[in-house]
Amino acid sequence: MSWSFSVTNVTPSTAQREIEFVAQQDIIPRLEPASAFESAEQVTAVVNAAIDLVTSGAFGDGPFTVRLTGHGRWSGFAREGWGPVIVTISVNQTEASPGGTS
Repeated sequence: MSWSFSVTNVTPSTAQREIEFVAQQDIIPRLEPASAFESAEQVTAVVNAAIDLVTSGAFGDGPFTVRLTGHGRWSGFAREGWGPVIVTISVNQTEASPGGTS
């Protein structure tokens, strides 16, 4: 099951609420029933990683556009002819933070 979503204008103080909301409203309900539980676990893990990146402060105060994409697989095991499990997290600063460098 492939999935993708973006959240714009995310800041460290809004990251958890905004990213989790989009995942719960737009991605989790659309997962295929046969693999929904495991795919939801994978989406949740990626969401938590993205939140950790934004809230770490290591990238400034934002705002950021956060894009998450992935391809989950039922049971997580490699099978001939099936795509691999893969996730991508992209955190892009959309404005320079005051006093920041580019």
